[in-house]
Amino acid sequence: MSDDCTLRLWEVTNGACLMVMKFADPMTAACYYPEKKLLFVAGWDRAVRAIDLEKAKIVKHFVASKEAI
Repeated sequence: MSDDCTLRLWEVTNGACLMVMKFADPMTAACYYPEKKLLFVAGWDRAVRAIDLEKAKIVKHFVASKEAI
């Protein structure tokens, strides 16, 4: 998570950046679901996104809150 509205996936063994996703607003929370290899992220726009890490693609998107998360 970062203030530049990006989400970056890193390979911890060698420090390589594997994926960069750009959003309109900062993402402020994340939760990994290992059984499905999904990363759920949420942020200022009140939405939650499910990101398929193998495809580097948002597979679900829904508004989850009345205020920023």
